[in-house]
Amino acid sequence: MRFHENIILRNSRLVSKDLIASFINGLNADNLVVERDIMLSDNFEAEGEVNLVGANIGQNLECRDGRFANKGETPALDAKSANIQGLVVGKGLQS
Repeated sequence: MRFHENIILRNSRLVSKDLIASFINGLNADNLVVERDIMLSDNFEAEGEVNLVGANIGQNLECRDGRFANKGETPALDAKSANIQGLVVGKGLQS
């Protein structure tokens, strides 16, 4: 799936978020609460910042075989102060 606009989930509550094999321009999800997993994997591509600052993830942050790129000054993937209850999987991660 291709998203032409930034995805904004700031201060949202979700059961899970599956963006497997998606292309996004950016994700603004600071302070997001997710009960289960966030899936940014399996040929996922982000051309802008993926902001998970302060997010609370109930299970895993899955980034396996994902590609993260940001031409701006902020990190391509920013998860400062995020609380991830499970694993952070980054095998094959590209930036």
